[in-house]
Amino acid sequence: MFICLFIDSLISPNLTWRDVQHLSVLTSKRNSLYDSKGRFHWIMNGVGLEFNHLFGYGVLDAGAMVALSRIWKTVPARFHCEAGTWNKITPIPSDKSLFLTIETEGCKGTDTEVNYIEHVQTVITLNATRRGDVKLFLLSPMGTR
Repeated sequence: MFICLFIDSLISPNLTWRDVQHLSVLTSKRNSLYDSKGRFHWIMNGVGLEFNHLFGYGVLDAGAMVALSRIWKTVPARFHCEAGTWNKITPIPSDKSLFLTIETEGCKGTDTEVNYIEHVQTVITLNATRRGDVKLFLLSPMGTR
């Protein structure tokens, strides 16, 4: 990765860390990466890219990154929007799942309106009696888990 960053910065000095991240994702190859235990399958995300919870987007392709970086248009400015909070103590039913939904408009109509999601950060405080009793999943607006 550091070699790719160095090469790309020589070819396209205006690339930001976000540009390199996009280039990495868009040019990675699935190749023959295989989970022998069959736990993690390749999934198509909401924008049509395959990813895997074990291998990410696949193997980096430095040549493809450099080629794409030559014609790359820098991504727009990054905006931060706080979606909301859930501050209620909510017990998890012992025999069921608990679904919590936080709705957001992405700061619509403000100077920091979010039109594209690159990262999501959650802060969760949780108490459980045994490790492994709780599984957490985050679901994207386009249905990617």
